[in-house]
Amino acid sequence: MHRPGNQEISLPSYVVFQDKIASTALDYCYQYNPDWRCTGVTLCAWPNDTATVVLYANYTISCTGLTCRPVNGTYYKAVINTTDWRVIEFEPANEDIFQEVVSECERVWNATEKK
Repeated sequence: MHRPGNQEISLPSYVVFQDKIASTALDYCYQYNPDWRCTGVTLCAWPNDTATVVLYANYTISCTGLTCRPVNGTYYKAVINTTDWRVIEFEPANEDIFQEVVSECERVWNATEKK
């Protein structure tokens, strides 16, 4: 990342790691179907060198006045091996997937920190 005056800014490693996870999932989504719109909803990096990304895909944009929102899409769960960056699972998910991933991520990392 560059600043005016060409001063280097280094991002924290966890930000770079999360960005790599998100971009891997989004790239896979677009390769899966190039006609889709894909957006990341949330992600969790697990202690076992995998990460889960929740995506919202294949949606349309609906606008009312100046307010637009995505509609009629499908949630997808992508599981990524964070040692070789392969997508090892990519499947449709129910609408509860967001809360499931957030809750499980919090539970797992709280348990890991207590050890």
